[in-house]
Parts: sequence; structure tokens; C-alpha cells
Amino acid sequence: MEKITPFFTITTIDNKEEYEQQFKTFGENIKEFYEIGKRSFLTKVQSQVGGDETFYLHCLRFYMPRIAKDTLEKHNLGLGIYTMQGFERRNKESKNTLKRFCNGKGDILSPNLKRLYDVFHYEHNSY
Repeated sequence: MEKITPFFTITTIDNKEEYEQQFKTFGENIKEFYEIGKRSFLTKVQSQVGGDETFYLHCLRFYMPRIAKDTLEKHNLGLGIYTMQGFERRNKESKNTLKRFCNGKGDILSPNLKRLYDVFHYEHNSY
């Protein structure tokens, strides 16, 4: 993890070739971290390899390299320009919606899914 986190702090790119090399190393380090994790801390039951994966680790492995590439191509900037605030806000909105508008049996009713769509797409409150 200590090889991965410095890449997240890069905001401006002075030398594009150097940044692209760091990006390549970043991708390799993430893959290695994930592969080692599947065999250790992401697995509690041996028959379910990687079964204890969290959304954050899934996002790190599969989404962040793509986001870094898009940010470089579109804006010529690094990942350091982003925060997790938007993600956390959406997470809280979805939890509020599912908690406040359910039947108490753990079912996700189709009206809830429609309400979540409205919250995310039209920026409505879940109230």
C-alpha cells in the first residue's frame, strides 16, 4: 500500500513521460496488492477466494487506473485533484433512502430503486 498511495497525491504533471511511467508502476502495484490480498486479507473462507473484498478495494483495483487514465487524457492532471466527498455523499443518500423507505423486512422494493434513481439522476432529496 505504501507504494500505491504516493500516486494519489499527484495533482499537476510537469513531465508527462515520467508521470506515464509512474502510472504504469501504479497499475502493476495495484494488481500485485490485489493478488496478494485475495490469498490473505480478502479471504476468510478458503472456498471463497477474494470473498471478503470491500467496495473500496474493488474500486482501487478496477476503477482507479481507468479514472487516472481519463483524468490524464482529458485534463492533463493527476488523481490528487479528487476527493472522496462525492462518493461518501452518494453513499449516505442511498443508505438514507433504503433505511427510511423500506418495509422493514430487508427487501429492496422497486419503489426504492426508483427513488434512488431520482435522487442520483435529478439531485432530489430522498425525503
